[in-house]
Amino acid sequence: MAKNMSKRFSSTEKWQDLWYQELPPDAKLLFNYLCDNCDIAGFWEVNLPLAAFITKIPQEQIEGAFKGLSRCYVQNDKYIWLKNFLYHQKNLPLKEDNTCHRGILRLINAHGDFRNTVFEELEKQAATKGLSSPTGKGRGNSKGKGNIIYTADFEKFWEVYPRKVAKGKAFESWLRIKPDKTLADTIITSVEPHKHTEQWTKDGGQYIPHPTTYLNQRRWEDGVNIETGKQKTETLKACFVCKSPTRTFIFTGRGVVYACTSCQSLLEKAPPFKNHSGNIIPKHRLEPSQLEAMILKQKAAR
Repeated sequence: MAKNMSKRFSSTEKWQDLWYQELPPDAKLLFNYLCDNCDIAGFWEVNLPLAAFITKIPQEQIEGAFKGLSRCYVQNDKYIWLKNFLYHQKNLPLKEDNTCHRGILRLINAHGDFRNTVFEELEKQAATKGLSSPTGKGRGNSKGKGNIIYTADFEKFWEVYPRKVAKGKAFESWLRIKPDKTLADTIITSVEPHKHTEQWTKDGGQYIPHPTTYLNQRRWEDGVNIETGKQKTETLKACFVCKSPTRTFIFTGRGVVYACTSCQSLLEKAPPFKNHSGNIIPKHRLEPSQLEAMILKQKAAR
């Protein structure tokens, strides 16, 4: 079995890291075990009983040790991903033309729940730490010509967006938004009606905003008629809260509702909505009645 284990880098700098120094002995041992037993992309299928058996950490202590390491990983119901594993293995930035990196990229894409989070974290690490890769072409720093690995949802957006400039910058904006599947679909489908507006069709499309601008300014929320694509210059709708005339709308868990800019501003200032379990629910997934209550609460607090 040992013959199939890959050789890995072990960073001696961790002993100077204050966080690592202050870990209890069981947590240090478990951290080293995770780094040695995760796959080449940094994923480990959570199996604390097995980890306890191998490391001899008592069963009643290993769960506490695992939770004490939560800063260094992200988790779903089955796996964790070690945030700095690829960094310490000198595999950043990842490149499609690097044979070693292709296997890593396949594993990241196979873990769909993690994909956006992983790529966002790796993009940040590659930009700030500029590590070189031990194999492959190029120096591997953030200014090199290595291929950026785009997420599938962003590629769909890029495919439908008519003005294809500064793809890398647009991807950075996409990562900052952190869209889940619902919001990603909303952004992507919002492009088509905008294509038929006067601004986007005038003078051969020279007034179409750059995709980075579209994302940074949340243009998918602009007041465009979804059915016809025409700008609302004639018919005004009543805001779903204050009933004032408006051309702008927002997305909710029940679809589009019209909301004036004043009410939208109040909604943006409202604190996050949490369900009974304490989990934050994105505002675009809430019922209109829930959004109305949030806006009215903000109005009353002024």
